[in-house]
Amino acid sequence: MAFYDILITLLNNLGFFNVILPFLLVYAVMYGILSKYKILGDPFAEGDKGKVTRSLVSIVSAATGFFIVGSANVVLSLRTLIPYIVLFLLTVFFLILAISPFLQREEKSGEIQLGNRARIILLTAAIIIFTLMVIFILGLYNYVASAVTSPVLSSLQPFIETIIILAIMFGIAYWAIKPSKGQGSGPSQSK
Repeated sequence: MAFYDILITLLNNLGFFNVILPFLLVYAVMYGILSKYKILGDPFAEGDKGKVTRSLVSIVSAATGFFIVGSANVVLSLRTLIPYIVLFLLTVFFLILAISPFLQREEKSGEIQLGNRARIILLTAAIIIFTLMVIFILGLYNYVASAVTSPVLSSLQPFIETIIILAIMFGIAYWAIKPSKGQGSGPSQSK
């Protein structure tokens, strides 16, 4: 454990967490966004045009990263916010993992056959149980309890934040399970 503490202290003293990681994060996100949406041109085009666009996207991403690293307040905000974002993404991942068995369209041989109604009931129960687990694990129960028992309007802020977080989770779950545009609600039965 002492080696780990020494390594973290050394990296912190070298500015790894305050300079290098925020720069890499901003650079990667900006490069990805500019490449995906082709704001500055198509970086995957053939020939010199693609090279020029990749260079331009790289320069803009690096400049944005340096601007962010140059602002101490933004770096401090990033260091505070990133663990919560990672925790949220892990929570969404585990929610999708928990409900994925109920979303399979094809039944394999030897499996128990469930009707659509039973799947919806089990899916709803899984989402409710998972949401309650997240509320208790993340300590959001204290916010909900204090918001419900306190008559002061200012204490409703944590409750509203909890509702917003839950709404985002349900929105992502709905987005994950909705059928794609090419699929219908079921197989067509033509005679």
